[in-house]
Amino acid sequence: MKTEICNSFSHGFVLTEQELQRIHNLMLEQIELVSNNIKSTCQLKLKNGSIAELDSLDEIFLLDNVGATAIKRLSLTVADDTNYSSCQASLEFRDADFENKTESIEYRIIGKDRRWVSITTSKLEERIYRIRRFAINQLIQNKVRYVLFSVIFTVATMIFGFLAIRERHQNLIEPLNSIENQWKEGTIVDPVEVILLIEKAKIQAETEILSTIPLFYLVMLPLPVILIMFVWQYCFPPYNFCWGEYLGIFDRKRNLGIFLSMTIIFIMAVSIISKGVTLLFSIGN
Repeated sequence: MKTEICNSFSHGFVLTEQELQRIHNLMLEQIELVSNNIKSTCQLKLKNGSIAELDSLDEIFLLDNVGATAIKRLSLTVADDTNYSSCQASLEFRDADFENKTESIEYRIIGKDRRWVSITTSKLEERIYRIRRFAINQLIQNKVRYVLFSVIFTVATMIFGFLAIRERHQNLIEPLNSIENQWKEGTIVDPVEVILLIEKAKIQAETEILSTIPLFYLVMLPLPVILIMFVWQYCFPPYNFCWGEYLGIFDRKRNLGIFLSMTIIFIMAVSIISKGVTLLFSIGN
């Protein structure tokens, strides 16, 4: 009886020349356990849209892997050449953004021995786990996370609205109490004047809220998050085939990302410390 296990992942990856060799060797070793006649194939899709089928990994590593010839999809298949459909291990890495898909890694293991299929799957997933990378863009593309993000944003907006209403009511209490006392004391006798004073108090309360939390800040609030996501996406790209000329680009982006991250952490630390020192001096005085 034929057993088949398929799985896919949406996280990023950093696939180096060494890791690809290890994965390919693992697939060869596992197929050799159940077959004496093995066929290995490799297919590439480049940025310019061309598709190439290569006989060995050495040919892949000779590619420039930058610009129009940048690798966007890599498929490995190792199978029994005499019975291709009954015994095979296939694995595909893809730039999910370029391919407009959610999954970036996908594999399929087929065999007649259920135990062999299970062991091969376990070993392959272990290798995949070692090259994974956080993909910040998947926070938006993943439907479950998108819904969760939308719920959190909605709740945060509701909380902000509640706090704004509460602040408005608190700002109105004192003026309304003053108007009430003046009415009881007879200082104000004209109902129209009372209504006007109440309306002025409402306007004053709303003005104080807007002055406390300017609309400009509300508009600018998402910008730091967007900026951080953009910088992270640029400096730590999620899908990486790290060989050829791209390896140098990858290292430069990573070093820039580390520098920017350390700079941001330093600025935040200085800001927190300065505010703490200022608070201590104000309490002391």
